[in-house]
Amino acid sequence: MKMIQCSDLHLGAKMMEGLSEYQIAERSDELLKDFIAMTRYAVNNRIPVCMICGDLFDSSQPDPELVDKVREAITRAPRVNFYYLKGSSDRDFKGFDQDRPSNLFVFSNYWEYYTLGNGITIAGIEPDEENNMSYYYNLDLYEGLTNIVMLYGQIAALPGKDLVSTSLLRGKNISYLALGGLHTYMQDYLESGSAECYCGCLSGKNFEEDGTKGFVLLDIDDEGKITTSFIHDLTKRSYYNITIDVTGTTSIIAIRNEIKRMTTSITADDLIRFTLIGEAGENTQIDPLYLKKQLEDSFYYVEIVNDTHLVLSDHVKFGQSAKDKFINGVRDSKLSKEDQDRIINIGLNAFNLNTAKKVEVRDKKNNFT
Repeated sequence: MKMIQCSDLHLGAKMMEGLSEYQIAERSDELLKDFIAMTRYAVNNRIPVCMICGDLFDSSQPDPELVDKVREAITRAPRVNFYYLKGSSDRDFKGFDQDRPSNLFVFSNYWEYYTLGNGITIAGIEPDEENNMSYYYNLDLYEGLTNIVMLYGQIAALPGKDLVSTSLLRGKNISYLALGGLHTYMQDYLESGSAECYCGCLSGKNFEEDGTKGFVLLDIDDEGKITTSFIHDLTKRSYYNITIDVTGTTSIIAIRNEIKRMTTSITADDLIRFTLIGEAGENTQIDPLYLKKQLEDSFYYVEIVNDTHLVLSDHVKFGQSAKDKFINGVRDSKLSKEDQDRIINIGLNAFNLNTAKKVEVRDKKNNFT
């Protein structure tokens, strides 16, 4: 038997800042489309089980129209049984309490057991404030069967709210622990012969959820042995964080070429944040706006973050050029070191890129021009 394990879809989630209004609407719609694509994958590949291990929705009160579309997607896959465990974001969601599809199965604050045949059982619980420390002791699974347990929370040494103490789950006849609550794929051993797995979120929604996303496919043979694979080719877009060290580089063209070299495997559908790091001197050409304009037509979204450290050569202090006088004027101000570096970087961009004939920086608070 094959099963899908997914989690942390956060349908209806607010998109990150920086996107256009059109992109925000499009990305929100794409989260739902990714879920629908997963249901179709199950149908097309005759996979009879889909486990949703928490946070199907981003809130307990999602838009009713969104709930209807999710209900419709589940209903259109009648040969797939969906097992829906709520997480921290949708813990109080009650949209399926009535008019629940016949192939959608849910959990509560006590252990629910679903027998699938072929010696396979799915167990799950949504602990509340009263039993989140004690529910481990009530888990009752038969030895010799293939027992899959669904839980939501972060792995921890001790039990608690939205925490999973794996040490208290050992020796409980668990064959596979399907976890939700972590947005990154991670698999380990619960104990000998038993695995624990976070499938990660189905789709990225911001740069904290970068890299490849998807779901886990379980394949259980006739002897109960479980093998898994990570399916990641259904979602349209991915988020990437790329760091560029500019130390020793003065040309913005060289920086741009390095960015292009590092993105050869990234598609035009993806979203990228480039962070510039390292040491930048008075002759280093760094213009985030220029770089963004050079790259934004190549990707769905581009963000440039300048996190370089300003290191000025000794001769600047005694220099007589317009650039040297500008730098020394800012250094002699009462501004904080952070503000000084920010203003100097702006001015240096103008000097180094020849984008202005005159550079004027005002600080009314400190009477500085």
